[in-house]
Amino acid sequence: MKQFSSGVKSGLCFGVALTLLSIGLTGCQVDPMPNDGRAVQEKPTGRPVGKPWSIDIPDRLDFTEGEKTEYTIRAHVPPPAKPLLALVDLPVGAAFEPSTGLLTWRPDYSAGNDPKDPSADYRTYDVRALLSSSTEPQSVVDKVITIQVRNTPRPVELSWSVRQFQLVEGKPFSASVEIKSYDFPKGPFQFFLVGLPSGVDVRKSPSSPNGFTVGYTPALNAVTKSDSFSNGSFSKTWQVEAVVIDPAGHKTVTPFDWKVLDSRLDPVVSAPSALQQLDDIRFQVVSMDPNLEDSPEVTV
Repeated sequence: MKQFSSGVKSGLCFGVALTLLSIGLTGCQVDPMPNDGRAVQEKPTGRPVGKPWSIDIPDRLDFTEGEKTEYTIRAHVPPPAKPLLALVDLPVGAAFEPSTGLLTWRPDYSAGNDPKDPSADYRTYDVRALLSSSTEPQSVVDKVITIQVRNTPRPVELSWSVRQFQLVEGKPFSASVEIKSYDFPKGPFQFFLVGLPSGVDVRKSPSSPNGFTVGYTPALNAVTKSDSFSNGSFSKTWQVEAVVIDPAGHKTVTPFDWKVLDSRLDPVVSAPSALQQLDDIRFQVVSMDPNLEDSPEVTV
């Protein structure tokens, strides 16, 4: 019996030695045998093994002024945790729904205007995507995303002080025009009239930053008898283009008709009103056509 007991005791000592050797090889974070002699079970620490934390989204998202665009953003954290995703510094009007990961935005027509460079075709915004976990809300993955908005210039509008351009030879004509732009409400603009005869005076309005004045007095030979005849008079129509160039260099061309009516005047004869009969009488008769078309013949 003693020999058996001694053998059992030796076997137990050998088993303890193997156990201690195994602990020494594998290591432990908690002392399995504290001072009170009770065994303590080790608890695993760190994130569960699974797919790494990630945000599935391109580095750049493209939008166009006036068009609605949507992007779906996916985020991953190791299970069983759930991803918590947020977007910070979104432009005005952009909306992000964390539960679905849907980013929606219809940029207005000023979103693509770069205040530092009005001629730029794009404007960019930097947005931060922040990812955390439902089990580790204190841990955050940060990714910077660039939102690029394409500038879509809209044509300007011209508001004239007259409804139609109908002028009369020899009579001064004036009109004012106001340029309206949603993209550049304060301008400044360049303004030209193309297709008119020489002599048209276009000036910047002193009372309006986006206004111009147009002045013109058609010459008496602006309309001739070779031009169109209707309703008892001759007239001539010019196909005119109003050209506006905005601060970004975009051009807007607006065509309209510029009509001049003929002032058909009778020839003018200049001669002395009275003559004194002498042996030798000399006098001069001068005739002219105010329409500047014909050379009148004078018979005395």
